[in-house]
Amino acid sequence: MPDSSVSSSTKELNAFLHRILAADFLALKEAQDPKKEKEAMLQDIYRLLTICLGVPPKSFVYEYTDKDEKAQRIQTTPKEFFDTYVGEELEDWVSLAHVPMLRFPPYEKVGAPLVNNVVEGEHAFFFNVSMDEFKHAVLSELKAGRPVWFGADVGAESLRKEGFLVKDVLRLDELTGINPNIDKGQLLDTRVSHCSHAMAFTGANIEEGGRVSRYKVENSWGEENGKKGFYVMDEAWFETYVHQIFVRRSSLPEDLLKKYDEAKVSEVGPFNTLWLQD
Repeated sequence: MPDSSVSSSTKELNAFLHRILAADFLALKEAQDPKKEKEAMLQDIYRLLTICLGVPPKSFVYEYTDKDEKAQRIQTTPKEFFDTYVGEELEDWVSLAHVPMLRFPPYEKVGAPLVNNVVEGEHAFFFNVSMDEFKHAVLSELKAGRPVWFGADVGAESLRKEGFLVKDVLRLDELTGINPNIDKGQLLDTRVSHCSHAMAFTGANIEEGGRVSRYKVENSWGEENGKKGFYVMDEAWFETYVHQIFVRRSSLPEDLLKKYDEAKVSEVGPFNTLWLQD
């Protein structure tokens, strides 16, 4: 969809939507037929959004420069674009997490049905694994020449402009003499840390013995941040603040894949730490 003045500054739209949703909530509490009234309310919200942002297009124009520096322009639909330029079988991908929280045992799928962004789509969930299994899946993907999507607590112990995601890069303990010693599970249980942003692993520095000492990360905050948009992440930051990844099934060993396929989904509320977004 094309940008508009409203899409570039949504403060007033969000405030008005908040007021409408509050009024609708109060009305639904007293409604005789909540489902019917909800349908009418959603029509009003859709009308407001189309007034402010436009009608969602059924097709779009994609412009790019090819490898020969020639400008190309195609008109297509989302499905046609996916089939032509992506062509992946989405069933080949799995959602893994390292979440050592009290309520989330290993090898369990955890879902939140109210956070889905596709109507009638598959419930979003993650599969909780050990840190060694988590790292192995990332490295397997990178060795196969594929970047890895991941969700992390991007604001924790990071330098945005310089492009560093490094544990203890800010030594507040030395500055203040106070060291709140708290591990990853406790950070998540108390909501000190949460999954706030998505980025992509694009490379790794492998030391002798196979240990990865640092990762190359591509962010989406423009070339003025980091080194032309790329960041460096150290191993300690990975272990503490990277929470979720998407990888191919082929990156999982057979025994882990079997556990993944056999695990049932335990559902949690939409405001759980792992589903809380800034």
